[in-house]
Amino acid sequence: MEIYNKLNRVRITNKSTTKQKVFSIVNAVIVGLTLGLLAKVVDNPSYFYPIFTLLGDCLGIWIFVATLLSVFSYSPKLAAAKVFAFFGSMLTVYYVYTILFLNFFPEREIIFWSVCAAVSPVCAYIMWYARGIGLFSNIILALPITVLLSEGFELRNAYLPHGGSVLLSSC
Repeated sequence: MEIYNKLNRVRITNKSTTKQKVFSIVNAVIVGLTLGLLAKVVDNPSYFYPIFTLLGDCLGIWIFVATLLSVFSYSPKLAAAKVFAFFGSMLTVYYVYTILFLNFFPEREIIFWSVCAAVSPVCAYIMWYARGIGLFSNIILALPITVLLSEGFELRNAYLPHGGSVLLSSC
């Protein structure tokens, strides 16, 4: 109970109705379904300009969307539910499309991203406090920024073969 009181000083939970919570989770599912399908459709470089094919491969985009979903939630529990619903629906559409239309079953990738989706509610619960006040919220806010910067730094210093400028500009 003491930890709950300390966290409540960082950011106070907003009151919301059940209708608002359900609407919020349904919106997260719709966004997940849409982005999952979009990421899979543009995954084919022969149909689209290569910059679009690389968007789904950048971890930073998914971290950014999950961060937005969590910090703009009414409570940390709702943030966890929304982010889990987002990643669950996104991965379901992405891999159902892969299995049904491309006749390909990437077992290792499915397991990896399923574990990431299972861990995401814990991250979203913690990330909800990033919009709060104090040192704790500042440290939490620095976590996704650090991941995004490390991803960009890694790509900038990597050996980029032909077309590397497209890769560098997309992530």
